[in-house]
Amino acid sequence: MKNKYRFLAIIFIIALFTVGCSQKDNPTMVMQKYEIKSLPNINKNITLGGFSDLFYKDGYFYTITDRGPVSKKIKQDNKKYKIFLCDNYIPKILKLKIENDDLKIVSINDINDVSALPTAPERDTIPLNSEHQELNFDKNGLDSESLIIDNENNYWIGDEYYPSILKVDKTFNVTKRFAPKNCKYKNPAISYILPEELNNISKNKGFEAIAYDGKDKIYVFTQSALKNENYIGVTEFNIKTEKPEKFFRYIPQANEKINGAVYIKNSNKILTIGKLDDKPNLNILEIKQNNIIRKNSVILSEILKLKKYTKFEGITFDDKTNTLYIINDNDFGLKHDNKTKSFIIKLDLNKVINYI
Repeated sequence: MKNKYRFLAIIFIIALFTVGCSQKDNPTMVMQKYEIKSLPNINKNITLGGFSDLFYKDGYFYTITDRGPVSKKIKQDNKKYKIFLCDNYIPKILKLKIENDDLKIVSINDINDVSALPTAPERDTIPLNSEHQELNFDKNGLDSESLIIDNENNYWIGDEYYPSILKVDKTFNVTKRFAPKNCKYKNPAISYILPEELNNISKNKGFEAIAYDGKDKIYVFTQSALKNENYIGVTEFNIKTEKPEKFFRYIPQANEKINGAVYIKNSNKILTIGKLDDKPNLNILEIKQNNIIRKNSVILSEILKLKKYTKFEGITFDDKTNTLYIINDNDFGLKHDNKTKSFIIKLDLNKVINYI
């Protein structure tokens, strides 16, 4: 009889353990989704989109567009081209607010004194207009991919072309721009002080994500590993002194890309959003002296039951409510039969971290 009860007790313990594991494997992650509606057209057939980062401040969301609607690479006469469908497009910063479960546009502003065109021949893909005529390169070109706002209301932007970091004031004027030392392509308006290793990027694989510690430092990530290297370059940049302080070599997982990042205040942890094997991926990274180490990782689309092609590019955090917000990049509706909307999802930060 005693053996029978002992056997039942063991079965009960195993059952409890199994339930615990199944909750981990099949989490009930509650997600709220807010679509950005009433977006203006930027030409006859294309609606504003391409939102590439997200920043939360004082009840508002700020997002930035990339270089505009661009075709896939095309080859012609042994050269590679991209078609810029709106060749006069200027990257923009939008201010958004959630009201009554709707996501409304408060303002849309162009970034002054820049274009969205590639910056240098040989290094960047050759731009064409919609009629397949070659466009000029622009040394002030900007492929804006990341955004934070500092405590003095300056915008800090990560650029995928050079790669470079831009400081933009509250009137949307570029006041400073920083690029790697010994860059082959010079612009007198740029300070060449960033780590020289950053010159070693593949075409248009420069700065993609920025995380802000809320005080004086930003952490700026390249999208993917540098040429012939196994690491993603991460620059620690002091926005007070306007100088780089450290260069980290983050070892990604195979086929991993980082699209957005947010620093969890009062910690040494950074959450990144990106892609792993072409699926939306979320990481917890930890800064340890001279290293950035991945602590945990999860395929976000599997937790949230999202479409595989959902392309998340921005992530931000409201520390007052412990809420995480993530924005998608719909590529201006050019892919997936124009069905991909622009939206923000809302998640409980503690549940996300506990799951990961």
